[in-house]
Amino acid sequence: MNNNKIKIICDVSLLGRRCTTGVPRVIEEIARGLFRHPECELIFCADKNNYLCVKKYLESSDCFPEHKLSKPDMLLPFPFFIPCIRYCSEQRKELKAIIGGGSKHKFILKVYKELLNYTRKAAGFFIINNMSRKDLDTANIYHLMYPNIPRYVRRYDNLSVFQTIHDLIPILYPQYIPDGSAQLIKRYMDWLSEKDFLLCVSHSTRNDLLNYNRRLDPERVLVTHLAASEKFYPCESPEEIKTVKKKHKIPEDDRYILSVATFDPRKNLHTLIRSFARLVASEKINDLFLVLAGALGWDYGKIFQEIEDTPLEIRNKIIITGHVADADLSPLYTGALAFVYPSIYEGFGLPPLEAMQCGTPVITSNTSSLPEVVGDAGIMVESDDAAGLSEAIYKIYSSESLREKMSRRSRERAKLFLWEKCVDQTVAAYKKAIAMR
Repeated sequence: MNNNKIKIICDVSLLGRRCTTGVPRVIEEIARGLFRHPECELIFCADKNNYLCVKKYLESSDCFPEHKLSKPDMLLPFPFFIPCIRYCSEQRKELKAIIGGGSKHKFILKVYKELLNYTRKAAGFFIINNMSRKDLDTANIYHLMYPNIPRYVRRYDNLSVFQTIHDLIPILYPQYIPDGSAQLIKRYMDWLSEKDFLLCVSHSTRNDLLNYNRRLDPERVLVTHLAASEKFYPCESPEEIKTVKKKHKIPEDDRYILSVATFDPRKNLHTLIRSFARLVASEKINDLFLVLAGALGWDYGKIFQEIEDTPLEIRNKIIITGHVADADLSPLYTGALAFVYPSIYEGFGLPPLEAMQCGTPVITSNTSSLPEVVGDAGIMVESDDAAGLSEAIYKIYSSESLREKMSRRSRERAKLFLWEKCVDQTVAAYKKAIAMR
């Protein structure tokens, strides 16, 4: 080990969930950058519910060769659960392959899934700490990238505690958090200490946090802007765009407006649907479709009700793709006439930045962090202004010169946000914390 390096314990629990959007995507990008940084020695850790999944993820990933995953302090029975968990997981996969996904077999698969979950939880009872005492004793930094700092971490005087703050949705908009989890996350946020270093993903989020928790030291609340992945690029292959359009049932010769978002109330997709319907009807447009890409989240009934309330001839111009693989997103973004994101609140807002990096004209709401990300490259409207949103879409639809101008601005704006810059700012914050000890 190089003693001149900053030794960081980095909690990557969410990577065990195999999700490629939102916070897990951010964690993966930051972890990858820190892992490669010449001034850092990175030790991964995970909470007891995700430890085995994270272990499997890291072992299968090409991004983290020769990584170190801190082994949790555990009681003797824990190792005996590992073959049980592996057996349940393998049996469930084999059974699913044999019987398929038919409804009459769903109960059997659910039983195996619940058995797997209970076995994992039982194993967790025998984990004392999420990481080894040796790692805790010798590290400089403990960095958690989602809200839940373990209490025992604060007992180590050698550690500067960092937490990445992605947004304040549970506090400012608890109605947009499902299953009552807003109160739980709020408790974690309330437990933040004035001694903690907090890395906010935008100035907007930083302002929200300091306005909410007056105890925090502003000198320790810093901004590290996120970036779009290098996976997103202007697709210059018409054939590739054509293939992706065909795959997602978008008519080959027609143009489309795109939105990429989880289907939930905060994304405000029902307003976009209403605006699109208003525009198509009032301007009698026949060659424009609305493509809504993204997984189902929660409480999405209002979105589908809005579609149902739309006249049939317009309803047929609304295409729902479901989750879109990363490999398809660049052609999908590039092929769009415009990308529209009328979200009510964002901590940062990665999808508009991804679209801009592909050179797509962007329309967003003018709330929270979105003006900070989009700047003067896009058009911004009030999140509840359906008429204003219709007008913005029509401007882009009807003017090729405007589209070309906005495309250039999008690409230039996206260059200001780099993961290398985010990681360098994070390492600079680590150095600041060590110097203040």
